[in-house]
Order: sequence, then structure tokens, then C-alpha cells
Amino acid sequence: PAPAPKKATPAPTPPRAAPTPPARPATRSDAPPLDLDALAGPSRPSTNRGTRPATGQQGTGRAPQATGAQITAIFNQVYPNWNISVACAMAGGDQLRIQVELTLATDGRITAGPTLISPRSDAVYRAAAEGAVRALRQSAPFVVPADFPGGVYRPTFNTERACANR
Repeated sequence: PAPAPKKATPAPTPPRAAPTPPARPATRSDAPPLDLDALAGPSRPSTNRGTRPATGQQGTGRAPQATGAQITAIFNQVYPNWNISVACAMAGGDQLRIQVELTLATDGRITAGPTLISPRSDAVYRAAAEGAVRALRQSAPFVVPADFPGGVYRPTFNTERACANR
């Protein structure tokens, strides 16, 4: 028999040389340091005098706003369409407060939302909240007063009241 061929051993790889860092430009010691304040120039007085009110209802304008009674009457239209029976049958289902945000047009249509505010992940809350959102959509367009201004609203739906009426 022929002798077994010898296995070739690979030649060792020579170590790599460390890369040389890029050369830095020589600094000029006779150049003055960069003065950003001088480049910015003199300060200018602000053109915004802060005459506008902050956001929300701090202004003193005369734009119409819906009254609390009008808003309550509008969102009371949701309760008959809210199928809350599943949540009412669950432990704690009659003790929830579900807050949503939505935008209503002047004619009572929903133009944005409804979006749940601080939603919870438990099954009882989800069942009640999903039902409330469905009821809002089903109730739209809402019957609104002739001078209803529309706007963003955050009604809170109380399951204690809804479960008591079932």
C-alpha cells in the first residue's frame, strides 16, 4: 500500500500592522480663538411680546362654547347604543370610568377619534371601552343645538350608570 499523503499545514499569517492615524493639521498658535458671541452679533429684542393667551380656554374671546348641559345632552345620546351587558356581568364591570377624546364638527359629526384616554389592558375594561367606542360611532352624527361650535371633547362614560339602566 501507498503511504498516506501528509496533510499540508497552512503557513502562519503574519500579524497586521496597526493602522496609522490620519495626520492632524498643524495648529497655528498665532490665530485668535473662535469667539461665537462676536459672530452672533448684538442681541435683538424679542418680537413676540406674549400677547397671545396660552392654549385652551384662557382667552377672553367671544367665540361660542358649548355649555356643560349641552355637552351632557350630546353624550347622553350614546348610552342607549352602548351594549354594556357583557362588562356589567363581569366582576368590577359596573365600577369603571372610560374616558375618550373625540372631535365633533358643528353638525355633530365625529371628525377625529374616538381615542381612549389612559386605557387599561384588563378584559373587563377592554370589553366596556370597546363597547363605548362602538356606541359613539353608532350614535354619530349627534343631535346638537343650532349654535353648537364643535371642538375637541373628552367625555367620561360611567359603567355604574350604564349597568344600572340595563
